[in-house]
Amino acid sequence: MKEFGSDVPPGKRALAAELQKLCRLLALEPNGSAPTQKQAADRLHTCDTSLSRFLRAEYLPDITIVRLLHDAATNDAGGVEKVGITLADLEELHSAATAEQQCGDCVSLRGEAAALRQQASDNADELNDIQAELGTVKEEAAALRKEAAALKHEVRTLNAEVQTLQKREGRALKATARRAIRAGQRSRPAARADAALLPVPLGGGTGSRVIPRRGPH
Repeated sequence: MKEFGSDVPPGKRALAAELQKLCRLLALEPNGSAPTQKQAADRLHTCDTSLSRFLRAEYLPDITIVRLLHDAATNDAGGVEKVGITLADLEELHSAATAEQQCGDCVSLRGEAAALRQQASDNADELNDIQAELGTVKEEAAALRKEAAALKHEVRTLNAEVQTLQKREGRALKATARRAIRAGQRSRPAARADAALLPVPLGGGTGSRVIPRRGPH
């Protein structure tokens, strides 16, 4: 006798209960003992672990295993009357359990689909935020590029003005130097002329006459 979990739905529970009854009807061994679970599984062409899960309603068996078990129990018990359930009724229980499981799967799938839709919506919102942020960054980059271009133009303008001023200053210095040179050249003959007109005393004493020098002839 296998016990069912509290979360087993009624359709799988009803089918598993009937399968347990059929297993108890399988023929005894020659020594009078009931067949082991492995021996019963071998007759159904499955493994003992799978059979145990079928009987506990953890897994839903294939319809082929259900039919094999009903045929074996009917033969070993000596007729359908002693089995207590027809194959048609057993197949109907299997169909109900299958529909029940599919319905449960649908509920689970609907839940997963809803979660995926929510995730997709969240991802879309996040993508919109990223795109908006990217647009802002692009605008800032464009403004920075424009500002950089303006600064470059200003630097070029300042460099040109500096070069112009340097050229003007250089020309002014050269002109000043030339004027100084010309002024120096004009002052030397005048100085020589002034030196030639200085009086030269003749003889000594207080009565001496001063005879002016003459310039060269």
